[in-house]
Amino acid sequence: MKMELVWFGDRPAHKRKNYDDPAMQAFWQSARTAGIDIREKLNERAASLNDNVPAAVGVPTVNFNVGTNAGGGGGHAWYEWGIPGNGQDEGKRVYRMILMGLMAAGYHTSDGKVVPPLVSPKGNRTTEELYK
Repeated sequence: MKMELVWFGDRPAHKRKNYDDPAMQAFWQSARTAGIDIREKLNERAASLNDNVPAAVGVPTVNFNVGTNAGGGGGHAWYEWGIPGNGQDEGKRVYRMILMGLMAAGYHTSDGKVVPPLVSPKGNRTTEELYK
């Protein structure tokens, strides 16, 4: 394994072109399974989020908060300042995040069955195509 650090530049605003990718399917299904933050429609405008860089090079990704928006805090991280939020909802959001990871990565069940990953290996990703 080899890692090379490359300056990517500022986080480019990203507008999702495909709402049917595996990350979105895990996002929708995990909300229904966990019973939290169920939405029928997503905002489709471009936004600057922490997942802009992987999204810009084609990595299926979603961005959501684990914490409850508490007194204006929690917009950037679940531990951001603010009055403590609703612990029961935050627990459901953590459960949802775990479900999304299991769906994306695949897992073995206790009875020996294998649930395959939603996402197969994607190969090398570079930013060269973005800046030609």
